[in-house]
Amino acid sequence: MNDRTLQIFHKENLYFVHEHTPMNEVMAMMKEKRVGHILVLNEEKKLTGIISRNDVYKNLHYITTHSSGAQYSKITLDTLKAKDIMTPDPLCLQSSDPVSEAIHVLLNEHFHAIPVMEGNKVKGIVTAIDILNMIS
Repeated sequence: MNDRTLQIFHKENLYFVHEHTPMNEVMAMMKEKRVGHILVLNEEKKLTGIISRNDVYKNLHYITTHSSGAQYSKITLDTLKAKDIMTPDPLCLQSSDPVSEAIHVLLNEHFHAIPVMEGNKVKGIVTAIDILNMIS
């Protein structure tokens, strides 16, 4: 494992949304594609954020417990955009970084996923589950 780099986590099926994508579309994509993370891009196609299932759950919980009824919650949810929910400026690692660096970040920062870049282009995403699968 010492000589492996994050290049092994390049993925063909990465899922992106624009910062202004309505959250109901983001949630539908997560459900349909069965993914726990969606990457968020700006107009220049630069990575500006990441949305995890936890981000969605946390915000949905807040909306439903701090609003005046289901109708208001639905209206609020319909107006939220990806940029309102995303974790901005996510920490990213480069493809050339060792897998051990991802393990260190996941453990110490308590992240669930890290985008894997080549220069400024997203090439993959690595999760704790990906690393466990690699080790097993």
